Amino acid sequence: MKEHQRVSVTVPDVLEDRADAWLDHEYMASVDAIQEVEPTLEEVRRVLSKIPGNLSNDIRVERDSRG
Repeated sequence: MKEHQRVSVTVPDVLEDRADAWLDHEYMASVDAIQEVEPTLEEVRRVLSKIPGNLSNDIRVERDSRG
């Protein structure tokens, strides 16, 4: 192609079809069939609050240890 040449690009929907081909539909159906109650935000917060330490500090320490 020459510099500043105009081109037309078409992006087909084929990628969605490819992704769908890789998806395990049987597994996804079994997961959807599970009758499990999702925790509320407050329940998640309560459980997370019991974890000792400070996540921000843990991340800094890990990052600093990498050099």
